[in-house]
Amino acid sequence: MKSSFLETGIHFKWSVLIFLVIISIVAAVGLPKLTVDTSMDSLIANDEPMRPDYDRVIEEFGSDRTTIIYLKDVNLWSPEKLAIIDEIHYALQDLDFVSKVDSLYTATSIRDVDGTLDSDTVLLDPPTDLEEIAQAKDNALYSPLLRKNFISDDGIVTAINVTLKPSSGPEFDQVVTNSIENIIAPHRNNFEKIFAVGSPRIATEMNKSLLSDLSWLGPAAAGVLMATIIVFLRSGFAAFVPLVSAGLAIVWTFGFMGWLGIPMNILSAMLPTLIVVIGATEDTHMLSVYLASLKEKETIDKHKKRRDAAIVMARHVGIPVILTTLTTFMGFASNGFSAIGMIKDFAFASAFGVASNGLITILFVPLILNWFGPLKTKIISEDKEISGIQGLILHGLNYLRKEHPGKVMIITILLFSFCLFKAFDLKVSNAPLTYFKKGHPLVVQNEDIHNDLSGTKIFYIAFESGEQDTFKQPENLNKLVEIKKLITKQGKFDQAVSIIDHLSLVNREWSEGDPDEFRPPQMPMLVDQYLLFFQKRDIENYINHDFSSANMVVRHNIQESYQLKILISELDEEISSIIDGGFSHVFVGEDLMINNAADRLMAAQVGSIGLLLAVIVLMMSILFTSWRGGAISLIPNLIPIVWAFGLMSILNIPINPGTATVAVIAIGIAIDDTIHLLSKFNEESRTEIDRDIAVEKTVRYEAIPVISTSISLMAGFAVLVGVQYRCSIWGVSRSNYVICSDS
Repeated sequence: MKSSFLETGIHFKWSVLIFLVIISIVAAVGLPKLTVDTSMDSLIANDEPMRPDYDRVIEEFGSDRTTIIYLKDVNLWSPEKLAIIDEIHYALQDLDFVSKVDSLYTATSIRDVDGTLDSDTVLLDPPTDLEEIAQAKDNALYSPLLRKNFISDDGIVTAINVTLKPSSGPEFDQVVTNSIENIIAPHRNNFEKIFAVGSPRIATEMNKSLLSDLSWLGPAAAGVLMATIIVFLRSGFAAFVPLVSAGLAIVWTFGFMGWLGIPMNILSAMLPTLIVVIGATEDTHMLSVYLASLKEKETIDKHKKRRDAAIVMARHVGIPVILTTLTTFMGFASNGFSAIGMIKDFAFASAFGVASNGLITILFVPLILNWFGPLKTKIISEDKEISGIQGLILHGLNYLRKEHPGKVMIITILLFSFCLFKAFDLKVSNAPLTYFKKGHPLVVQNEDIHNDLSGTKIFYIAFESGEQDTFKQPENLNKLVEIKKLITKQGKFDQAVSIIDHLSLVNREWSEGDPDEFRPPQMPMLVDQYLLFFQKRDIENYINHDFSSANMVVRHNIQESYQLKILISELDEEISSIIDGGFSHVFVGEDLMINNAADRLMAAQVGSIGLLLAVIVLMMSILFTSWRGGAISLIPNLIPIVWAFGLMSILNIPINPGTATVAVIAIGIAIDDTIHLLSKFNEESRTEIDRDIAVEKTVRYEAIPVISTSISLMAGFAVLVGVQYRCSIWGVSRSNYVICSDS
């Protein structure tokens, strides 16, 4: 039945052709409906447990979604530059998606002046008097609340902090990025450096890189694939067939994603290459069998020769083709159990692409070979021996198999054991900025902000008691002081600001600038008095209206999720010890929710691998009517996974949304040749009593497709080295992996 299904394209040529054309037209109509989603929300798990706390804290203390406008110039404190900063500030404030804009024009300066506290914004209006400007600069550099926040230590860099309203649609990030760029772009020549960095910019850059990569990855992979197939199968026609089937599959995949409203994301840039390269494996197997069959058909009737060779091909590879398509489909689909939207969308898209390519291959390849298939082949010599590169590789493999089987087994086991041991140290990460190369402008600019001011990444430590005036009490304020000292002692975070910093500044200036008095007041009645020196906007992120809750804003530049997780875990334990039940605390932040999703990646990966391996054992056991056969089929699938994860650990390449699909992709690819080899061995074992002869025949028969597809896969995936995200390529065993990382 399976082989007859593969003969559908031979016996019902026109019906199959019409079917393929109709489905392709329907899919093509859906292409304009395709959307792109590179937002930060796609990196957060749908059932993120931090979400309720996050929403509550954000509602009380304001959003942590900020974009920082960085301005640098040695003549920053000139009337002309300050006037431009004022213009930019108020232009940003007029944008619909902006909740608040903070800069030197809104920041409060508090300073003792001859025994009197002077409290005012650093800059009221664009100053023209040089003496007034000098005083404003001195005030800004004097305030610990402003240094490293609004002004650099050397006074030549300032920042405008833009707090954004909640996202309001798929185009939000693009609108934010473009609107801010339109405001600052006219002034680019007026400063040494001026740029904006924030989550909308990161999402927009991902979108841009994705579309750029899509424009050339597919063609590049196709070109590499054609070259390798021509080299190994020595047929231009053989290179043409996989391109047509893959091209149709790509149109079907993206078209139906458009129809179903499934957006493209940063992983979708791999889809054309995945479909072209992985899809070509079955085409190559089928073409290899077809070409080999030509030597068995000595007839002058061209149509009959093509038809007979195509039928032989369909009957010999029917079961393996269907099984490999099914298992590869399950390999990608198993990622659909992830709670992260990006991976779920990619799981559906990739699984649909593999299934589409499998169906197209089954219908189209026999059809086209029956009509226009080549009549001669150069891959089999006149004495029916394998020639060319495949012959040399096969000779080498047979030599190792016959002369050094023990050494091959020992080396394989040792490598497997070592990589398995190292795989337990594999780290997880989900930091968006690590998807870009080190030299990407966004990465460089992010480092500029970190070095001159403070990191662009933010999280909150919210403290809650449920009782009014809790954070007017000296003992509780002193606990916040201890917590800040703890954060400073860690030396990993750039800045931690809370209500105690504001109170400590006033207390110091009230004591004539005595640095030893930089501490909160020790009498509750002074808290209200001290806060009168500030505007509401200065403190609304740090204390609520009845002093029952307080907030500490921590800025940093730690990109790797696993590093941040360790630090926060240490902080959490120490903070619990400091507050000792006096009030509660929670860590919240959009970045933290993104980081938490990284932990889910490993769990989802393990679940996907377990499910897929169980299905493979079941299918192969049924195929060979033996649990032993099913168990043996796992060996060539487990080895490359463990080797890949071991290498990732050794090279400090973390699991992230890009690498999370490595294992299931590897299994989906590796099972392809496993099924073909075991199916052929099963067939040969029925006619050969000698197992060695059955193995010899199996290896010889499958040598051309296995060797050519393996090298084609490795070459095709190598194309992904050029994507604008940071990637490494590992060709391990039969399978090849694309590992996107920051390593």
